[in-house]
Amino acid sequence: MNSNVKITKGASDWRIYQQIDGYAVLNLEGVSIKYDDAPTWVRVVNEDDLSLVINWTQVEITGEKTDEDGMTVRTFKISLRLPAGGLYRIDTTVSGGLTGIDWSAQGQKIYHIGVGDLFVITGQSNSAGYGRTPVSDAPELGVHLFKNCEKWDLAMHPMNDPEGTVHPVNKEPASGHSPYLSFAKMMKNKLGYPIGLIQESLGGSPISRWNKKVNGDLYNSMVESVGRCTDGDMRVAGILWYQGCSDANENDAAVYYTRFKQMVEDMRTDFRSPDLPVYTVQLNKVHDQENIIWADIREIQRRAAI
Repeated sequence: MNSNVKITKGASDWRIYQQIDGYAVLNLEGVSIKYDDAPTWVRVVNEDDLSLVINWTQVEITGEKTDEDGMTVRTFKISLRLPAGGLYRIDTTVSGGLTGIDWSAQGQKIYHIGVGDLFVITGQSNSAGYGRTPVSDAPELGVHLFKNCEKWDLAMHPMNDPEGTVHPVNKEPASGHSPYLSFAKMMKNKLGYPIGLIQESLGGSPISRWNKKVNGDLYNSMVESVGRCTDGDMRVAGILWYQGCSDANENDAAVYYTRFKQMVEDMRTDFRSPDLPVYTVQLNKVHDQENIIWADIREIQRRAAI
């Protein structure tokens, strides 16, 4: 171990946790080097002014084992209830008591975490990042992204970066910028707490790939990714959905409403929220008579929102 305490589950730099009624519970697990009977401690501070959010709290020791370096380490767990807000920093240490604890050898720190709302980016085209022209849309602290490599980071374009992806089913070979970074910054400033984005979209994908009763490979990948992102809790604030271009043909348009309705029902079940919002962006207008069915998809999207 590089430090005397290491968090192995439940937290990572840049992570955003979904708030429920203004709070999120962080269930952390880790290991710490055994120094006689000295307890392991965890605290949380605000990063902007270093004020205490949760003072030093003893963890619960769950066992002992020998690590890869042959040292005896203790496994532990602790639950922390954090209010919506942040960014926060998690500190760890091993110390015989609270007296002088701030001068004890420091363990691992987790930086830039927040409690706010999570939104899942789904669908095709603009969701996947098809913008190529210059845009004024800079990164902003408190708007973070669960990337295709399934690591949290500061959100920035291109958000659909395929580098290191662990779910190649939605690998986007040439991603650009999308509207959702701007959306997330607006939501953060309106709500007053951090926003986390979970990237799952794929350009050119038909709704059949988002409907697990038809094909569902992208839907299933999304559910698995959200499960890992939330440590199995599955709850998010909403789904961001832009899709329909690939279904603007006579055969697929005829079943679009049914497939969309089924998809929304499955999302609300799998994400544990019977009223989960699915924020749907209608297709734009077109003037090409060969693409007149786009208007049919637009009307279906309008009906589905009622």
